[in-house]
Amino acid sequence: MIKIDLETVSKEDAYKWLTSTVIPRPIALVTTTSASGVVNVAPFSYFNIVTASPARLSIVIGKKAGALKDTARNIFETKKFVVHVVTEANLEDTNLSASKIPYHQSELTITHFTVSKNDRFEVPHLNQSPVYFECVLDKHVAFEDSDMIIGKAIHMHVDESLLTEGRINIQSLKPIGRLSKNDYVSLGNIITLKRPE
Repeated sequence: MIKIDLETVSKEDAYKWLTSTVIPRPIALVTTTSASGVVNVAPFSYFNIVTASPARLSIVIGKKAGALKDTARNIFETKKFVVHVVTEANLEDTNLSASKIPYHQSELTITHFTVSKNDRFEVPHLNQSPVYFECVLDKHVAFEDSDMIIGKAIHMHVDESLLTEGRINIQSLKPIGRLSKNDYVSLGNIITLKRPE
């Protein structure tokens, strides 16, 4: 077995080792709006549940040469964002939304995504996602090269077609996870094990 010193390897090598072993990672497809109203769409695979009651979700957004990415900047300005579940049906547009485009241009111009607004939440959601969470900024942890954003999910929206006996049918949802490099993963075999008492 080899030993990798994660404190001395390059940032790029640490990233490669971590993202090829901490897998599969769920993907947050996040919409935000700038102060001038431009809709930003971006995927993040450093994403997870933090707490269930109140419901909190975390995303980690890297910085570009020390500068905030558009999603982080928008969240800090407006305090609101929407997290969508990435599925087989919206994966290609999710991948396109990671393109580098100017701050004043929306990813809606380079994808097939369309948006709608809810009555009581200013940030629009993507019509192509069957599950999404409307979040308000709860906590922010700043790191040298990234920002951890913890949002309190105040509303969750689920397409009724996904429900079986009041629960989400995972086979119908068809979620996608992130692997390393250019690889993603869909659902494979599902293994059910009863948790020990």
